Amino acid sequence: MSRATLLPTPGDPFLIRYWLANFAHWRPHAGRLYVQVSWPQPREVLERIRAEVMAVAGDSVVLDPPLQGRLDHGQAMHTLLDAVDDDDVVCFMEDDLHVLNAAFVERCFQTVEQGIAEVVGSPRGSMSHELIWARKSDCGRPGLWPHLLFGRRETFESLEEPFTARIWQPGERVLGLDHTCAELASADTFCAAAIELRAKASLAGIETSGPWAWELSGPTMHIGSLSTGPLPHDGRPSVPDDNWGPRVAWWRRAARDWPGGLDELHAAYSTEVERLAAAIPSAVAEAEKLFGERVS
Repeated sequence: MSRATLLPTPGDPFLIRYWLANFAHWRPHAGRLYVQVSWPQPREVLERIRAEVMAVAGDSVVLDPPLQGRLDHGQAMHTLLDAVDDDDVVCFMEDDLHVLNAAFVERCFQTVEQGIAEVVGSPRGSMSHELIWARKSDCGRPGLWPHLLFGRRETFESLEEPFTARIWQPGERVLGLDHTCAELASADTFCAAAIELRAKASLAGIETSGPWAWELSGPTMHIGSLSTGPLPHDGRPSVPDDNWGPRVAWWRRAARDWPGGLDELHAAYSTEVERLAAAIPSAVAEAEKLFGERVS
C-alpha cells in the first residue's frame, strides 16, 4: 500500500515555496506529492514551481493548469485523485495549512491503513443553516475541510457528489441526509461530498487550529484564505480588515523567504503585501508575534 499527498493550488510561487519548506519536515510520512496548478500561469512561473517542487521531492508529479479558464478547488481535487494509483491512501492538503508536528501526519495515515477508520478529517460547517440543522448530531459541522483529509482513493472515488461547491434547489434531496431542501441551500468546497462520505464511511475526527492565540494548541495551523495571493485579480486592490492580519503576515513571510528570480512578479507581490500591511498594522503585528512563537 502506498501513500500520496495531494495539493491543489492556484499557483502562487512564493506561497508554494514557503509551503514546501514546511512539507520537507513531514515528507517522510507523506508518500508521493502530487501538485495541481489550477490557474493559468506564465511559463516561467510554472517552470519555477516545478523546479521548487522537484527540489524538495524529486518523485513528485506537477499537473499543469488548463489551457483556458481555471479549475476551482473541487475540480482540482478530482484531477489529483485521478492521477494517483488505485491502492493509494491519500491526504488532501491546502497551501494555507502548516503542519507543526510531523508525527501527527503519520498517525492520520496509519488510522486509515490499519482500518481504525475509513476517513480522517476535520469537521466543518460552511453551508446553509438548513443543512446544518438537518444533521444535528454533527454539532453544526456536517462537512469536512479539504485539508488533512485522509482516506483510500477508492473511498473518495465512490462518491456521487462532486467535490466542488454545491447548490440545492427547493425540493431537492441531499445525498447522505434524510432531508429534502425547503429553500435554496448551498455548501462550500467538498462539503456536499463530505455529507455523503460521512453517511457511508467511518470517520476519525481531528481538529485543525486557526491562526489566533487561543487556537494555537494543536499539531497543525490553518491560516486560511491564502491561495489567491495578495495581488488583485480583477484590477481592484483589496481593502483589508483586521481579519486579514494572519494572511497578510503569512504572505509577508513567503515574500521575504524568496531566494530570488521572477524579479518583477516578486517586486509587485512584495509591494502589495506591504500596502495591505500598512492598512492594518496592529492586526499584522499581532499575527507576526503569534507566528514567531510557533513557526520557525
